[in-house]
Amino acid sequence: MKTIISVLFGIALTWSVQVFALPSIQKAFTDKYPATVGSQLNSCATCHMPIKADFLNTYGIALRDSKLNFDAIADIDSDEDGKTNIKEITELTPPGSQADEFEQFIFINKAGNIYFNHAAHVMNADYTINGNCTLCHVDDTNHFPKYFNATTLVKTQGHATCLGCHRTSGHANAPTQCMGCHKNKRE
Repeated sequence: MKTIISVLFGIALTWSVQVFALPSIQKAFTDKYPATVGSQLNSCATCHMPIKADFLNTYGIALRDSKLNFDAIADIDSDEDGKTNIKEITELTPPGSQADEFEQFIFINKAGNIYFNHAAHVMNADYTINGNCTLCHVDDTNHFPKYFNATTLVKTQGHATCLGCHRTSGHANAPTQCMGCHKNKRE
């Protein structure tokens, strides 16, 4: 009986490591690459932003598929931007995103541009999202599509989703007036 329980516990532990992101994976990443401590790569976004499948980006998918073997994926180019994963990690740029910074969107608008930091909205504890992507991304016309598409007009979704969340969040810094989001320069 003790053997059966040990086997079941081992299976459950293996399954949980493969399915759920754990702070220990981030710790393993920073242990492997100590220069990333204190950088933008010391965050969940390194494996999760921008999401491609199963709430992982291309680097996260490669890491999962390699059974968390950092060396096995070091010399590949997960995000197909012409730089290997190890080169991007060394340069402290995201190996799973073609951008040099995580998910910085600029929405051009005549009322004033919107500078949107997606990673901060998703991962920062000050925001009410706390990793729950379905608060903003739902398969209907009132929310944002799961994958960014530059040809999709987002004004209606932005006003419905963002402004609604800002008004109900109770957070003192959540803008509820037009110029709170529409700015003429990046702050």
